[in-house]
Order: sequence, then structure tokens, then C-alpha cells
Amino acid sequence: MTANTTTEHHRYLVLGAGPAGLQLGCFLQAAGCDYVVLEREDVPGGFFRRYPRHRRLISLNKVHTLDDDPEIRLRWDWNSLLSPSSRPLFAEYSSEWFPHADAMVAYLTDYQRAHVPAVRFGTDVREIARTDTGSGFRLRAADGRVFTGDCLIVATGWGGPYVPDIPGIEHAVGYEDAPVVPEAYRGKRVLFIGKGNSAFERHPLARPRRADPPRLTAADAPGVAQQAPRRRARTVRRTAGRLLVQNPARRPGMRDRTDPPGRRRLPGVDRLHARRR
Repeated sequence: MTANTTTEHHRYLVLGAGPAGLQLGCFLQAAGCDYVVLEREDVPGGFFRRYPRHRRLISLNKVHTLDDDPEIRLRWDWNSLLSPSSRPLFAEYSSEWFPHADAMVAYLTDYQRAHVPAVRFGTDVREIARTDTGSGFRLRAADGRVFTGDCLIVATGWGGPYVPDIPGIEHAVGYEDAPVVPEAYRGKRVLFIGKGNSAFERHPLARPRRADPPRLTAADAPGVAQQAPRRRARTVRRTAGRLLVQNPARRPGMRDRTDPPGRRRLPGVDRLHARRR
């Protein structure tokens, strides 16, 4: 098979056709700029075809705002991108509070068709370098195509899993590979290293089938691999749909390292902060 050796030049090169790349592409299109968006997948938003693993977005979708002002409604819209016509809107694709990730793929596909025509799908960029003059960029795709431009914007999003520097971490299963079927956690003790979005996304899956309370701990805590987490595990409980995290070893008057100075504390509940409205 003969490699494609064509060269294409544009003022702006945007790498990635996810939400960020499409939003920028829309602005460049509206401004009449010379640009191209390069995307490895065959559709926009390829990330959302694989993640979140449990297929529910954490960006809420508040459809009913009781306000007709489009600017006010956008303040509650965590998923829609901006455009000159203010269409399409994500609320047209899902009415769920935490929508399915497939709705985001469908939305981004229609948004791209409507506002960002200059997308080169199936373009797997393998090499980025400066041009010989040093005033621009040269991108080479896997099939041999070359793209040159004056400005390069990398909008590729998440690049890979974070693996903390903990002795023995190679024995753990990462979020990207952990089973998504509930039966895989039946009758087992489950430890989550980390308290980010991926940990809390997976927590409800294991909760009804675990053999003991789930254990959540900070992945970057010193010596976490050597310390038994059971004390912390007993301090995580579920009350009225909310996780309350307490530290039983806390001494009276001792401020938690995560508490900002001046933050008001609810009486009797450690590390559960009152939100000022």
C-alpha cells in the first residue's frame, strides 16, 4: 500500500475533535479563519464512547430551569457548547439528570456537522515538530499525510491513567480495566485508592455486593500502602444519600489539613462543611 504524502497547510491546526476542539473550531469557523481539526477517531468525542466506564456523565443536565432567558438557562447547562445559533443544545438529546454518555456522542456528532465542517477524521497524528524556519508546526499522520500550520492547539483531553507512586501498586486494577459487571465484586472486600470521580463512579456498583464497608483513601497519602486502612474504612458511612467521612483519631480542637482557615464546621460532624449560600 502506497503511503499518502500530501501536504496541507492551514493557519490554525487543532488536534482533537472532542468538546474543546469542536468549540474552538466553531469559533474559528464563525470568524472566517483558515483552520482544520484533526481527529484520530471516525466520529467526534471518541473519549465518550469509552468513558465514563459506567456510561453516566457526572456533568448534570438540568433541563427544567423555570426561566425563559437563554443566558440564564445556559448557566445550568453543563454540557452544551456555544454556537452562533445556540443550537443544538444538549437538553434536546437527554432529559436525565446524569445523562448517558452515548447522548454526548450523538450531540457532539450533530454539533460538528452543523458548525465545524473542517474536520479530518481518521487522522492519527504520530509526529509533531517545528518547521525548518521555526515559525510554524509540522504534523505527520500515520498514513503519511503532512499538515503544516502557524498555530497549533492541542485539544486531546485526557492522556492516560494516573498511576500513583505506591509500593505494590502493580497489584491493583486500574479504573480503565476494572470490571463493570456487579457480579465481579460479589462477596469481596473492595478498596478504592483515590477519592476522585472514578472512585465514586464505581462505588455504587460494589456497595450492594461487598463483603465489608468500602474503603476510600487518598492515593497520594504517605505510606498508604503500608498502613491498614480499616480505621478509615469504619469512618465512611452512608446517611440520607450522603457520604459522611470522619476521622476517629482526631483530637479536640485539631484542624484537619483539608479545612481552609475560617471555614465554619457543623457541630459533631468532622470534615462535613457547611456551604455558605
